[in-house]
Amino acid sequence: MISGVWAEGGRLTVSTNGSNGGGLVGNLQGTLRASYSTAAVSGAGSAAGLYVGGLVGRLSGGTTTASYAAGAVTSTNANADVGGLIGLAGAGAAVVDSYCQSRAAGPANCIGATAVGVNVTSTAQSAGALRTPTGYTGIYANWNLDLDEPPDGTPDDPWYFGAASEDPIPGYLRPGNTDYDADDNNLIDVSDPAQLNAIRHDPSGAGNAAGAVYAAAFPGRIATSTGYMGCPATCQGYELTGDLEYPAAWTPIPTYGAVLDGNGHTISGLSVNVPGNFHAGLIGYIPANALVQDLGLIDFEVTSISPSRGNGLLAGVVDSGAVLSQVYAEGGRLTVSGANSYSGGLVGNLWGTLRAGYSTAAVTVTGNPELQAGGLVGRLNTGSIIASYAAGPVSGGGASTTVGGLVGQATGSGVTITDSYCDTGATGRAGCVGTSTAAGVTAAGYTTAQMQTPGGYGGIYAGWNLDLDDPADGVGDDPWYFGARYEYPR
Repeated sequence: MISGVWAEGGRLTVSTNGSNGGGLVGNLQGTLRASYSTAAVSGAGSAAGLYVGGLVGRLSGGTTTASYAAGAVTSTNANADVGGLIGLAGAGAAVVDSYCQSRAAGPANCIGATAVGVNVTSTAQSAGALRTPTGYTGIYANWNLDLDEPPDGTPDDPWYFGAASEDPIPGYLRPGNTDYDADDNNLIDVSDPAQLNAIRHDPSGAGNAAGAVYAAAFPGRIATSTGYMGCPATCQGYELTGDLEYPAAWTPIPTYGAVLDGNGHTISGLSVNVPGNFHAGLIGYIPANALVQDLGLIDFEVTSISPSRGNGLLAGVVDSGAVLSQVYAEGGRLTVSGANSYSGGLVGNLWGTLRAGYSTAAVTVTGNPELQAGGLVGRLNTGSIIASYAAGPVSGGGASTTVGGLVGQATGSGVTITDSYCDTGATGRAGCVGTSTAAGVTAAGYTTAQMQTPGGYGGIYAGWNLDLDDPADGVGDDPWYFGARYEYPR
């Protein structure tokens, strides 16, 4: 599915036998809708089997709906199939309410050729005809598509028609609207504290949240189901565009299940005071398939009265299948009181994967019973910690309390700790894992000098040059900076 995409200007030249050249797509077997191209497309060479179209080179059983091409289409190859919209429509192809702009120099037809038995049509339109309608009328009467998947029966207003001298453009580009995905990577840009706070209203990261708080944080956002916030396709989450200072009190985002990319930036100064029965942290609960990466938390202060809850500066609970990558907390404090709580410098209760992360935050727990506290993770529950460390003070007391410099308790099947450590001096804990019900799951403790001595991926850090790509490409991505002696990795 390709929906709400466009190409302005540019040039494509194809000459090889068997090539398919189109302003947007070379060979389309799926669905293209509410899209356009003004790119110039040309065919060269002399061999047969060359398909050239202003929008699609070869429509191989796919469908083009409510779309157009307005760029120059030419060919010096007399054997090529050339069309203003589509070069060749193959078996099973469908063309619905889609047009090409007629030109004095160029193909006479929108569709260059069709396969035997294929009956598709597209009418060439003059530039004036393409620009005259200023709404869903005339040739555009059927262009107000329902783009939701699955359809909800309501048209989503995907086009902006402008004045009579303008070509139609995607609705998210209409004047007055703001593109919140400036780099077109399907992540919504977050540049101020109000936008960070608004994420709580959009746990899926699709950018289609309702309500006054979200609308005020993202004024001029686009209310269509494809191209929300300016994303070329469905938005997949949020990314920071700079460091954020958050001077006000913070209520944890209850649930966030999409991508949150810090892009190497930090959030600082956040203060959380959470009563009982709530997970504490920047985010309360991170479900399966979420990804939080490249994000630093500076001088967070989190206080929680937390019976049976997870508490961490980043997240209270991270579920199985979620990934935290290159995340850290520097300074700050987590203070938790109450029974049956899991508290860590980054995560309270980890079921997912944490890799290339660290915390120097202070963790303090009081109350009883059943308290688990760790410098990085309170309870590692079937999850994994890889190439990470903790170097902040950890303290706690009370009946049944388990405290570790890195992890309070490791439990469950499949739990692993790999190449991860605690600073025994800084954490004040002789053991990095308070208790473990999983055989062989341990973490080594080192002195501050030992942790700060290596200047690269050697010694205790020999396994830290992780391949962070997904899917993995087998090449280490150099996620750490070791600095000089007397510095922790960061």
